[in-house]
Amino acid sequence: MRRLVAVLVLILVLVALFMSSASVTGKELEGKRVLMVVAPEGYKEEELSVPSGIFKDSGAEVVVASTRAGIARGMSGGEVAVNLSVSDVNISDYDAIVIVGGVGSMKYLWDDSELRDMVRAAHDNHKTVAAICLSPVVLARAGILRDKECTALAYIFMTMMERVSHNGGI
Repeated sequence: MRRLVAVLVLILVLVALFMSSASVTGKELEGKRVLMVVAPEGYKEEELSVPSGIFKDSGAEVVVASTRAGIARGMSGGEVAVNLSVSDVNISDYDAIVIVGGVGSMKYLWDDSELRDMVRAAHDNHKTVAAICLSPVVLARAGILRDKECTALAYIFMTMMERVSHNGGI
């Protein structure tokens, strides 16, 4: 339940960021393009479908990317067509990037150097960059969370603290 609330808050924040000129038509994101990045296996279906639906209903075009093209498989057996691989993304084509969570994030996204480079480029170009559930680690590893507050699943902080401590960082 707490995770669902966190996802909904994230969605509201993203929509608010895009609403600089909200219209009465309900298409506040008309003309905007949102890139949603999923793990090729083990993404959390509702962390893709809920925000994607809201973005589309608000007029945005949603494009799905992953570390490889083809079909991505979710944790509960759902599937989504991947429009392009992270290596083929041109960041200037998008207004926002949302990195979807799920257990596959740890295996496929946390250590992906191309994804980290893309996140840095988006941040450097003043794009909206967000991550859900397990995926804020990607933002941290890309170095864009310095001096910023962030929320994530508690497991992430325990895991990261263990790794930092083990590597002599504490």
